[in-house]
Amino acid sequence: MNGSSFEVFTTIPPTGSPTYTVPINEISSLAITGDTGNDIVELGTPLPFDPTFTGGGGTDRLLIDTGNRTFSGDLLTSQIEELVIGGTSNVTFTVPQHLSALTLNGTSRLTLASGTGQLIDLNTLTIAAGAFLDLGDGDMIVHTASVAARQGMLAAIVASIKSSRNASPRWSGPGITDALAVSNPLVTVAAIGNVDNNGNTFKTTFDGVAVNGNAVLVKTTYYGDHDLDGDVDADDYAAIDAGFAQSLTGWFNGDSDYSGGRPNSDDYFRIDRTFSGQGAPLGAPAAAPASAETIIQPQAALSQTLTASPSDATTAKPGIFAAGPALAMNTATTAAATTKKTKKHETRSFDF
Repeated sequence: MNGSSFEVFTTIPPTGSPTYTVPINEISSLAITGDTGNDIVELGTPLPFDPTFTGGGGTDRLLIDTGNRTFSGDLLTSQIEELVIGGTSNVTFTVPQHLSALTLNGTSRLTLASGTGQLIDLNTLTIAAGAFLDLGDGDMIVHTASVAARQGMLAAIVASIKSSRNASPRWSGPGITDALAVSNPLVTVAAIGNVDNNGNTFKTTFDGVAVNGNAVLVKTTYYGDHDLDGDVDADDYAAIDAGFAQSLTGWFNGDSDYSGGRPNSDDYFRIDRTFSGQGAPLGAPAAAPASAETIIQPQAALSQTLTASPSDATTAKPGIFAAGPALAMNTATTAAATTKKTKKHETRSFDF
């Protein structure tokens, strides 16, 4: 954009005189199709029409620096592998997305619209210190290439979750937030590396996507759902008891508020309250396409480190929950939980 004209350059960076110049009021739509190389399209100025971009070969990147935009299709089907959102832009995904890289800069906001089976599937995630990622009621996968990369990504994602969750009011701060958690105090955002305490791969698929032990799994779920199956049951009580007994930490071992250290009385209060008040299991995936059992995320050669930076520079339903039916539990597990949760506190008020 240059005043009232739309200018097209065929050189990178754009220098000299534009190859084409068209009055902006004569354009009602714009379609951009990439070539076989690595194409970049940057939307840096509000336009009176909604342009579309289809990548070609290579790794193609879309940058959105301003305004509001909603995507009702998977960007990967348009051969767009990387998305960068900056400034004060607001972007909404109404369908699951499969990208190689997602970057949120400035105070931008990305929202995953609520709905069954909603998912963001990535190879790398970068969130600036002031940016917001709202999972709605959905989930996220970040595939990494090594144990060290997985551990670094998990630590950064947990820090982003804590940044939003620990704000006042709850879930209002920048970082990774969740619309369902805002509306229901039994719900939070869980994050684990996809391995058990012995280093073995924990899940082979997550929301219909094939995952290995280097993936980081992020789920909208109930406090206390330590195995990410969408509810709180006897397995979760066994996990928190084992975490307490063996002084283990992390969501997988019962630390549901990411406070560090082994599970404490706060974690037991949360799991007990959620067990009593939970509704239907959360996050049941949508039916897989008839042509495939799982979706294989393309593994681009990209960085796997999420950074929370104050810089804007790009480096890379609500629902009503009724009490569910009681579940049969091992009486020894229940007794152990009761003993530990009351060891230090007889009566107290508790803020979720």
